[in-house]
Amino acid sequence: MNHEIRFALFDHTPKRFTDVNGVAVLGDLDREVVQEHGVIEPLDVRVDSWISAPVRSTLQHGEPAFELGPLTFRASDAIALYNALGDHINNFRLARFVDADSKELES
Repeated sequence: MNHEIRFALFDHTPKRFTDVNGVAVLGDLDREVVQEHGVIEPLDVRVDSWISAPVRSTLQHGEPAFELGPLTFRASDAIALYNALGDHINNFRLARFVDADSKELES
């Protein structure tokens, strides 16, 4: 995964302030970024353009969540995505084409 933004950023607008009992508090108290996993660069077929989408593990309202840009996956969604990606990799035998650094191996 990359760690730099090279294309149009596909992400949510950070929440600058949260209202707590009528007082504006800096940040989003309901969301905590636990780990930044880097940036993936998928093709957005809607506009025929590559995008940069940050990938994060977060806590939202105290519950684990997985973020892909502005999309938030609850724990059950993340498990379903994990299973679907595992099936995809196995169906197309993709693991043999990619090394640990996500760079294609030469045949």
